[in-house]
Amino acid sequence: MKKVLVVAYLFPPSGGGGVMRTLKFIKYLPQLGWRPDVITVKNPVFDLIDRSLLDEIPSDVHVYRTYWFDHRLFSVPLRKIGINPSYVFIPHDMNIGWLPFAIKRGKKIIEKKNIDIIYATYPPAVNVLIGSLLKVMTGKPLVLDFRDPWTQNPFVRYLSIFQKKVEEWMEKACLRSAEHVITVTEHMRQNLIKKYPFISEKCVTITNGFDPEDFEDLKRWDQRNKFTITYTGSLYGLRTPIFFLTALKKIVEENNEIKNSIQVIFVGRYSEKCNELVRKLGLEKVVNIFGFTSHKKSLEFMVNADVLLLIITGGKYIMTNKIFEYLYANRPILALVPEDGPAGKLIRSTNSGLVISPYEIDSIKNGISRMFERWKKENSNKPNKRKNNISRYSRKTLTYELVNVFEKVYCARSSKKH
Repeated sequence: MKKVLVVAYLFPPSGGGGVMRTLKFIKYLPQLGWRPDVITVKNPVFDLIDRSLLDEIPSDVHVYRTYWFDHRLFSVPLRKIGINPSYVFIPHDMNIGWLPFAIKRGKKIIEKKNIDIIYATYPPAVNVLIGSLLKVMTGKPLVLDFRDPWTQNPFVRYLSIFQKKVEEWMEKACLRSAEHVITVTEHMRQNLIKKYPFISEKCVTITNGFDPEDFEDLKRWDQRNKFTITYTGSLYGLRTPIFFLTALKKIVEENNEIKNSIQVIFVGRYSEKCNELVRKLGLEKVVNIFGFTSHKKSLEFMVNADVLLLIITGGKYIMTNKIFEYLYANRPILALVPEDGPAGKLIRSTNSGLVISPYEIDSIKNGISRMFERWKKENSNKPNKRKNNISRYSRKTLTYELVNVFEKVYCARSSKKH
């Protein structure tokens, strides 16, 4: 088998959406002729833990876990003397203390195992810096995978022009060093090419997706007496449930039938502000907020919902990872997303639910009412009638696309040697 070194700070037993893409690629790469070795960090500062994901790592994949300088060694003293650590950490990445340890171990792995390609995934930025430096040190070709934008991320606020300029210099240098660049959305690819035209011939899109095997043997719950709307995933930064919850408050005040039949479930990581908002709106008897749970349990919540709630606020072109699992779960989706953005277009093209502006409270209220009436009429839990095949979003199919990139880079490298 050809060999690839995967650089990933976020890796099981860490959980959450940032782990799944890398994990699924690693799961299917050995079936397609590529053996991955993974370098990651010991004891990351990341409180989302899902040990069940460790079972998905193929037995012949070696995972190397290195030490790192915990950022709290620096950030806590800085805060005590009144300095914001974000001014100090450049790049805007508190995990940068992993870099020297990963470089040392990564170089040894590449030389000992004769690695063919280095693959690094962003975020965090430290992954990309490690991948680029290893490429310089070993001469091995580099593939960069951007799950999110780096310097073009609408969720990131730079504290100074200097900080952003330095990171743009880093980003440009890393992109120049890469043989190939991957993004998860076409809009991200186009934006990156617009900013850095020199990558236009080596940049492709490989979307996120779903793994059908994850949906096998999920438990089904008997909750036919409740119209259940379920949201899975975190709410943070610019992504807010306030417009949905405001619409929900209006509809339960106006419609006793819905009030006595509806339950809304949030599953994931939320700040205390979310609980405060529910209390402020008097929705404690309607809204249930669960904490972070395992990926498998999260999927059980999905397949047992009558409606899956999708919220995208803060950016027109954002595509969340869970939208693809929502599609495979085949429950009607209440998509509160920009109507002309990629998420809205995907929902409409697959006939998977209602697409409503995330800020229009009355429209959201009407959407809830329409879906409730459908639930009553169809006796709940009836799957969608899809228009289009979604198999192209399966994780194995997407790994084929990644392998095509690897083979292209590998063949180009081999031809240069000869």
